Amino acid sequence: MNILQLCFRMPYPLKDGGAIAMYNLSKGLADTGVNLTLLVPITNKHDIDLNNLPESIQKLGEFHSQRINSDITLIGAFFNFFTNKPYYLTRYSDTAFKFKLKNLLKRNSYDIIIIESLKVSMYLPLIKQCSNALVVLRSHNVEHLIWQRLARQTSGLKKLFLNVMVKRLKKFEIGTLNSFDAIAPITDMDGDFFRDNGCKIPLITTPSGIDFELFKADPQKTKPQTFFHLGALDWLPNQEALEWFLMDIWPLIYAEFPTLTFQVAGRNMPKSFLDSKHPGVKIIGEVDDAHAFIKENEVMIVPLISGSGMRIKVIEGMALGKCIISTQVGAEGIAYEDGKNILIADSPQAFLEKTRLLQADKSLAAKIGAEAIKLVQTKYNNKEIIENFLSKLQQIKPINKKHS
Repeated sequence: MNILQLCFRMPYPLKDGGAIAMYNLSKGLADTGVNLTLLVPITNKHDIDLNNLPESIQKLGEFHSQRINSDITLIGAFFNFFTNKPYYLTRYSDTAFKFKLKNLLKRNSYDIIIIESLKVSMYLPLIKQCSNALVVLRSHNVEHLIWQRLARQTSGLKKLFLNVMVKRLKKFEIGTLNSFDAIAPITDMDGDFFRDNGCKIPLITTPSGIDFELFKADPQKTKPQTFFHLGALDWLPNQEALEWFLMDIWPLIYAEFPTLTFQVAGRNMPKSFLDSKHPGVKIIGEVDDAHAFIKENEVMIVPLISGSGMRIKVIEGMALGKCIISTQVGAEGIAYEDGKNILIADSPQAFLEKTRLLQADKSLAAKIGAEAIKLVQTKYNNKEIIENFLSKLQQIKPINKKHS
């Protein structure tokens, strides 16, 4: 079987949810023995040389890349304002990338083409023109919902711009649903949203799974009394969440439990966080080994109030046996049970109450972490997820034939 995976960035380094989700799919497909080709845009934000990829990444398949300029600029946003297209997507439209994709489609016969997220779905018309392959949108999120939630938290010109973009993005996202042969949402919740909004094609929920050979819990390395946050801090929902926790929640917790510490790590951390001063808080920035950082701290904090899809870091934290305190938004798409394998809190007072529970019973964090491991092993085995994905795709006949 020949599969083309059209990525929106390189699935490496494995330091944010998007890269990890794409890598897990690539790794799962490669492990089944398919012939995998990856076409990847190289951007200023995610700049990497194919020749410098580690062997473990290179052996996933045959890589092709094309540099594009997807930078968000004031000038670009200004001129886009006078069009009817969502700026969030148009910045990924590139003539050279389109030419490279067309050459791949002309030279090769693919059985399946996987479009990784709405960001590169702008190339669907070309794919349908040049290929008879089954075309699948792998939806990492309901994209417009992320920006809709963000818009509610902003004001002024930024709110105006976001509301315009949300309107255009929603129209495009819902309008294109039935243009594919199938959609692979990352959560059942996202799939239900698509179905409720007119999706009539097959939906195959395909969460990001875990390779258990890479995730081994090590309670002996955990430092008690340590809370932590880990996430890509060039992503606006993570910035918003961390600011909320530091300003409105942590002061309540620290006032009652001054022996606790809060460790904050993440790539591309804004200067405002690096320069911030909060008692009991250690701002670390990017860490070399995310797994080691997770293992050495006790309680993961996920205070997201906007976003969509699945938080990969939550699944990884669970796989490493961490107790997690998360908002409902942060835990969306995960088959959790509050109080058993995670703790849910949606307000500053609720975060404080969950902290009180952990402080009253020093063994509770370990118990919740152990249940989290069981959940991940049952629901998020990457090998089983990919095998199910391929099996269901093979039952679908392409409806989008290329032009004769």
